[in-house]
Amino acid sequence: MKKSTSSSLPEIKHTNDLFASEEFEHELFTGASAQKRSLRDKTFIDCRFHGCDFSHADFTGSLFEDCSFAECNLSLAKLTDGRMRGVAFTQCKILGIVFSQCDTLTVDMSFSKCTLRNCNFSGLTLKKMRFTGCEIIDSDFVNVDLTEADFSDAIFQDTEFNNANLTKASFIDARGYAIDPRSNKITKAQFSMPEAISLVRYLGVVIK
Repeated sequence: MKKSTSSSLPEIKHTNDLFASEEFEHELFTGASAQKRSLRDKTFIDCRFHGCDFSHADFTGSLFEDCSFAECNLSLAKLTDGRMRGVAFTQCKILGIVFSQCDTLTVDMSFSKCTLRNCNFSGLTLKKMRFTGCEIIDSDFVNVDLTEADFSDAIFQDTEFNNANLTKASFIDARGYAIDPRSNKITKAQFSMPEAISLVRYLGVVIK
């Protein structure tokens, strides 16, 4: 994933037409609010968003390339046919997003210390994607390719992995995951004790 090299991006002023333009490049948005706003078919390139509220926003058909979100609220945002190329989320609140509705050919994201609740990543190719230090709750990873994905330090709750390719994925120091080795591919995946013991309960093995 390409990292932004723009250390002094121009900060966008908070006006009523903050997102009136169709294209944005090398810009910084701080504390912006776009709750329930339609932001369809916008283009954001090398932009940074800090402390912004995009809850219920509609990003249908929009492009985000080499962008970063920090401490933002994206709960129930709509990303239908959205294109995510080199997008990083850090300490964001992400609730109820169906990532599987994104343009499946351009999904390149990373998550760090985010709260992901009721999200759906099913059917996507997410090779080498990072979910480090995230809290992942009531979310779905069904029919998904997570080869070499990084879930280290993640905390899981009621999250489903089914027919997922977890080859060489890292679950080092992750907790609370429920992964059935019979219905997921875990070849050379990395797990830490004692949580790794949870894998054998699906095999009918009794450990004393």
